Amino acid sequence: MIKLKELGWLWTDKNKRLLAYGVVVLAILIAGALGVSYPVPAPPPVEVLEPFKIRDTQFRSVHVQHDLDVDGDADVDGTFNADVVDIDGAVDLASTLAVGDDITLENDETISNATDDEIGIGIGGSEEFSMTATGLYINANILYLDTDQDTSITADVDDEIDFDLNGSEEYSMTATGLYLNANSLYLDADQDTVITNSLDDYITVTLGAAGGHLDIVAGNVKIGAAAPSLTLNGEDLFVAGTFEADGSARFDGGIALAVGELVISNGLFLPDTDDLTISDGDWLTPTLLNVYNLDASGDVTFTLGTCGNDGQSLTLAADDSHDYTINTTNVKTADGSVIIFDQYDVVMLLCMDTEWLLMLESNNQ
Repeated sequence: MIKLKELGWLWTDKNKRLLAYGVVVLAILIAGALGVSYPVPAPPPVEVLEPFKIRDTQFRSVHVQHDLDVDGDADVDGTFNADVVDIDGAVDLASTLAVGDDITLENDETISNATDDEIGIGIGGSEEFSMTATGLYINANILYLDTDQDTSITADVDDEIDFDLNGSEEYSMTATGLYLNANSLYLDADQDTVITNSLDDYITVTLGAAGGHLDIVAGNVKIGAAAPSLTLNGEDLFVAGTFEADGSARFDGGIALAVGELVISNGLFLPDTDDLTISDGDWLTPTLLNVYNLDASGDVTFTLGTCGNDGQSLTLAADDSHDYTINTTNVKTADGSVIIFDQYDVVMLLCMDTEWLLMLESNNQ
């Protein structure tokens, strides 16, 4: 029930219309009781032209020309249409909030839907972020990742992503490369295998253990722009410039010099590749293993097979106290005789065309 005293209404024309409406309704109810039927007209909307307060009152339609101040809760079952809404507390929506224009949060901060299927977030009077069904656009702004805002990702340069750590740009990425800016690239969990570029035009590879390996499982290593004279067909090394070994260098195969010379500063070490046991009448066809330590159970005479690598050297050392005789087949000596050597003696020969040329015979016994 509406109590005029509680509402503090003035005796206005609109209040008179409400009273007349009540009289009409009452007359219709009386006529109905007498058996006469009349339609009940819809009540006129309540228009509030001056500030007022309502307590525990329901209206079907209310038009507020001035301000509406609600100290408690406002429960609207239908549509609430307002040009400007200022809410100090929370808003609880059981359904959908439809906004035809922008939502202004404070001064020049807005949330807008000016473009279909897109939400724009404006800060400082301009749209800084936008969101669609396919992506979030930050429009070259900074994405901070930590609380003190010194770790971030930016894309303020077209087609480039910059990564800042501790306030400095440390990494950048473009469509053509990843730039580490002289930082280290760690390859393992304990960060002791690393690639660094601390000096301009230098790359340093550090392996965390003495037994570590830099393995090239397949392919070749080519250093320099020159073209190799031999085909690199897997696990080959080509150096266009000077190859220097400060430590020991072991060659399980042979050393072939196409041009130039082999310079040995501190002596040449020829390793004992394997003990080779031979019998009387055997043929020995050397491979690229150039050193043979010969064993025998008695005096033996053997024949060397033809050679096919000009310049290949062959060293034969006698290990047992027997006579070792090399036939003249495929062998050239100064006097054309056989070569005989004994325990601890060494014979060195050099391949020339298809024959072995005796170069040195050392009688060390």
